[in-house]
Amino acid sequence: MRKSLLLRFLPVLLLLGLAAEIASIIWIGQVFGVIATLGLLLAAGLAGIALLRSAGLGLVDALSNRAQMASLPGKLGEETLARFTSGLLLLAPGFFSDLLAALLVVPALRRRLWAALARRVQAPTSQAPGFGPIIDAEAVEIVARVEQLQPPADRTG
Repeated sequence: MRKSLLLRFLPVLLLLGLAAEIASIIWIGQVFGVIATLGLLLAAGLAGIALLRSAGLGLVDALSNRAQMASLPGKLGEETLARFTSGLLLLAPGFFSDLLAALLVVPALRRRLWAALARRVQAPTSQAPGFGPIIDAEAVEIVARVEQLQPPADRTG
């Protein structure tokens, strides 16, 4: 089985991303000073916690309000996922992840990102390979009591 190109180079990409984050912290530290850099990292972490909390509370609120869930489930999921992802990126130390998190918060850029992802990701089919369509059903067991009929009593007397 052939791995995709992205999966093959994912460890290298992650290491390059970590190196870029460390380099950005060092560079910002040299330009603005250590105290200012630590303050920026702390502020970004607090903003990340606030975004994670707001995403969680928004999801809980939407789940408790069924009318809202029926009207906008896709948009609600998109916004909640974007806030959650932005919060996680802001928690990661570094400034490139903070920039990506800020881009996810902007609605116009987020819509473009979702459109690009939707073109690349295929929806799963509801057909198992070689088996035909999948039917989702529930089984209910019905138990009936059968009473035996007694022969009528003899009425001759």
